Order: sequence, then C-alpha cells, then structure tokens
Amino acid sequence: MKKKNFLSGISAKLALAAVALTTVVFTSCEKEEFNVEPVELSPASATIVATVYDLTTGEVIVPQTIIETVAAGTDGTITATTKTVTCPAFSSADYLPVGAITVAIPALNRGQFALIPVNFYAQKNSICC
Repeated sequence: MKKKNFLSGISAKLALAAVALTTVVFTSCEKEEFNVEPVELSPASATIVATVYDLTTGEVIVPQTIIETVAAGTDGTITATTKTVTCPAFSSADYLPVGAITVAIPALNRGQFALIPVNFYAQKNSICC
C-alpha cells in the first residue's frame, strides 16, 4: 500500500500561487502619476530641392539645390498647396531653356516635414544647317 505524502502537490500549488500573486501586483488598478511634461512639436516644414540633369547623357549639370523652404503658418501647420518651381540658373549657352514645374506640397501637421525633390532635364542646343 502506498502512503499518501502530506506535501505531495505543494510545488504545483506554490507555483500557481506565485503566478497569481505577480499577476495581481503588476496589473493593479492604482492610478499612477508620472509627471511627464507635454511634448512641444516643432512647426511643420517643407523643402523643395531641385537637380538639373543633361537629357541625353543623364549626368548632373546642377547638383541638388534648395529652391525654397515652405514655412508653417501661425498654427504650425502647412496646408496642401501647389507651387511653381523654376529651374535653377546654370551657366551654359549649350542648353535650351528649361520650363517650370508645378509641384504638390502635402498638408503637414506640427512635427512633420517633407522633402520634395524636383528633377529638371536640360536638352542640348543643336544648331542644324
């Protein structure tokens, strides 16, 4: 006949009690105050950057140039708008004039920024007889 041990199931009961106790301790409903300062977001900004390429070779004529930085309004946001961007000036009589491009500036809230790349392609002026 097998004797019944008094402490036979105590380890499983202790493990279950430990899990229940830690669950109650770490998920208590006490309201906690952390005294965290509110985060002040910077005003929105949008920067238009232009690069001029040679149409036939693809080489860069004018490297990236900041054309314009769109400032935020008094509330720190930028509303969606369009802007006409002209080609940055480059000194070469070998190329035809490059037309302007209209870019879309998205609506931006405080803390957001946008970098809007614009690519211009200049065509060489070929004088034919």
